[in-house]
Amino acid sequence: MPTRSRKSKQTTKPKTTAKTKAKAKTAPMLVAVPKAEAAPAADDVPVATIAAAGGPVSVEIAFGFAQHGKYTIQLFDPAGATELARESGVSTDPIPDRFTLSPTARQLDRHLVQWSGAVDAFSPAPAQQFSVIFDVTQDGAGVPGGHVEKTGPLTVTQAFLGILRLVAK
Repeated sequence: MPTRSRKSKQTTKPKTTAKTKAKAKTAPMLVAVPKAEAAPAADDVPVATIAAAGGPVSVEIAFGFAQHGKYTIQLFDPAGATELARESGVSTDPIPDRFTLSPTARQLDRHLVQWSGAVDAFSPAPAQQFSVIFDVTQDGAGVPGGHVEKTGPLTVTQAFLGILRLVAK
């Protein structure tokens, strides 16, 4: 099944109104934010290698075991001090959970991508599992180090957090 991809759109400051909230549910896009908490320290951050001369870079999050997931994906500068873009969504709506990053691959060199959120069981039961899969792709194919999967037991709600450094070669 093909997944539609959206190019990120950045603005100087998002405004939240009832109208923009309704629009965000139908067409989420990455938006710039003026100031945010810094990403975790980048000393031991796993690397996803992208081709500097390659095409657009996309990120996608998926949830396994037919569970409900709510997430936020953030793009940080190389130091992890400034949030450059953010996307939030849920896995159960019809909107694809795949986003094209607007900077070129070369411009994304050393930037950090972080994802976080929670997975909920629709009907809590013993021995349930959760799975959160995060993929970085370029030109429609996975990149080295760009596939991260977190799995484990799910009682009711399970929080998750992941981070990758994009390195252009």
